[in-house]
Formats: sequence, C-alpha cells, structure tokens
Amino acid sequence: MSNVLGKDALKMKRKILFGLTMSCTGLSYAGVEFNTPDMNFRISAVIDTGIASVTNVKEENKSKTEAVDSILGVSNIGFSGSYKLDDNYQAFFNLQSGFKPSTGEQNKEGELF
Repeated sequence: MSNVLGKDALKMKRKILFGLTMSCTGLSYAGVEFNTPDMNFRISAVIDTGIASVTNVKEENKSKTEAVDSILGVSNIGFSGSYKLDDNYQAFFNLQSGFKPSTGEQNKEGELF
C-alpha cells in the first residue's frame, strides 16, 4: 500500500515540476532620428530573444534548453516620421515589420509592413 502512495506522490511531483520554466531574456532597443525644418524621420528596432529551460519534459527526468524569440514582445524594425507639405498640411507615416531574431524570417510571411 505504501508503495502505491509513493508512486502517486511521484506522479503529482512530476506534474507540478512539469509546469515550472526558467528563462533568461534579452531585450534591446535602438533608434536613429533625422530632423530638418520640413521633415522628421526615425528608424527604430526592438530585438527580443532569450534562452528558456524546461525541466521534466514529457513526464521524464529530462530538461530542455533552447533559444526562444518574442518572450516579452515582438521583435521589429520601424520607420516613422512626418513631412511638411505646406503651412497648413503635414503628412505622417509609421511602418513596422516584425521578425524572428533567431532566423531573420518575417513574422507574417509575404507581408513586410
């Protein structure tokens, strides 16, 4: 009887540990801005990547460590700014494109902006 209780306790422990995850994240931001009296232009980028480690993978005593993307948000590059058309009108633009830092692929295939 005690042997059966021991196995049940071990299964419960594995289920609890299965959900535990450790991760190390890196979030980087960079931006460059150009200004003239008639135009403002900005290039910016966010890179979000990290390392995650999971223990007791598939209810076994194995751990799995791998690089993961977009832990805190979406990695992207953006172009934004404004252009003064005349004294009364101004044009604005904001283009953002997401990507996967580990492969360089776009988040949405075939869609740049």
